[in-house]
Amino acid sequence: MKCDREEPDSKLNELIINMKETKRNPGLKDICLGDKLIREFGFSLLEKLGTTDEQRKSDCDNIRTKLRSVARLLRKLNENKFVPQDLTCFIRPSEFNNVVAAVKTLYRESDSPQLGITLGHYIKQISLLKASIALEEEDERKKKEANEFQEMYAAHWNSRVACVANRTQRLRALNAPNSMPSTEDLVCLKNYVEQEMKLKMKVMKPSYEQYVQLAHLLIVRIAVFNKRRISEVDQLSITDFENRISGQDIGNNSEIINSLEFSERALLKR
Repeated sequence: MKCDREEPDSKLNELIINMKETKRNPGLKDICLGDKLIREFGFSLLEKLGTTDEQRKSDCDNIRTKLRSVARLLRKLNENKFVPQDLTCFIRPSEFNNVVAAVKTLYRESDSPQLGITLGHYIKQISLLKASIALEEEDERKKKEANEFQEMYAAHWNSRVACVANRTQRLRALNAPNSMPSTEDLVCLKNYVEQEMKLKMKVMKPSYEQYVQLAHLLIVRIAVFNKRRISEVDQLSITDFENRISGQDIGNNSEIINSLEFSERALLKR
């Protein structure tokens, strides 16, 4: 068993040693090198890559990113500890609330709800790895800690972390500004592109440049066509309806006025 681990162990060390240090998050490399459970997590990620021939340069970078995230979490968990502890000490039921709080703090500090969701996946996998190590070492205490942590994770993580982060992401997507050109400009662009396409298509034996230009025009035409989509009305709330632009508040927005029927324009003036 020990010999089987020598090659992946050297690969993991090389991968971690090449991890970049930053001023904002210093010391993560040492945390990854020294923590047994983080290393086990790294081993499992390496094994997913398959053979060396099937691996890509970005694969190692992705693993480093995941290890850095877990190392940041461990450092956050140790902030209130008199003596720094290994990650395995936090994968126990008594530390579950601290793990939840640390993940929430991390993703809010970085303003990234996706980080909270991603860390949740990592923590679940790490708790399974701790249980696996406990089985190999025949350590009933560690096995009990890991299994009970998993039970608490299954009962509370979704409602306390994952759902909150997902909701934040959805609200941001809905409230994100969507700068769209006016309908008049889009129609003008559409007419120009169609006219140019017709001219290019009349050439019986186009050169390479002419063919590329026609391809670009076709891509632009498809992109303009895909812009013609209605808003997600079912996502609008009562507050959005109450705060809508109405009556004379529309002002000089001719695009909105021109889109109304004759009867709707008459009602607008009332």
